[in-house]
Amino acid sequence: MALAVGTALAWTSPVLPQLYKESSWLVITKEQGSWVSSLLALGAILGAVPSGPMADKLGRKKTLLLLAAPFLLSWVIIIFAYKLWLIYLARFIIGAAVGAACVVVPTYISEIAETSTRGSLGAMFQLFITVGILLAFIFGTVMSYTTFAIVCALIEVGFLGSFIFMPESPIWLVVGSIDNFSRFAFFYFCEFLRRESKMLKSHYFLN
Repeated sequence: MALAVGTALAWTSPVLPQLYKESSWLVITKEQGSWVSSLLALGAILGAVPSGPMADKLGRKKTLLLLAAPFLLSWVIIIFAYKLWLIYLARFIIGAAVGAACVVVPTYISEIAETSTRGSLGAMFQLFITVGILLAFIFGTVMSYTTFAIVCALIEVGFLGSFIFMPESPIWLVVGSIDNFSRFAFFYFCEFLRRESKMLKSHYFLN
């Protein structure tokens, strides 16, 4: 997902210079190009707002799998676009998906990771976003408009094929459970382990 976010963010950098050329299949102005770039940010603002409640309602894993749909839809629109407004639409849609992904992915990572690895795993999300940006710069330079969009879509397909086997967040399964007894048991044992840990530390220092 982070790679998909990175390629979406950097897509305009190699593509817009192609569309500015008079020989392009769709010639656009600098002002139109600025709208192509900024619509992703506008979509991200709107996409980030409902992503938290959506993840709480459906679960982290289901939400991330559902976010693959707007990513793929936007790339399909870009591939078959014949008017500028279609590119506008695609950039807004993928912007909403980017905004939601930047909320849900860190939440999922923090809830499945152990305390000792939570920081490093959280940093991997940002790292792979930059890797996606780098790949977009490279692929966009050597590929045509259509081929580049197809490769970006395939990155999201790869995410779907790999992430579908990942487990749901265990914290969401308990906290979001309708079984009040399970919720009570979870917090009871968390408190029990916390107290036992304090007792062991006290015993260690006393001896």
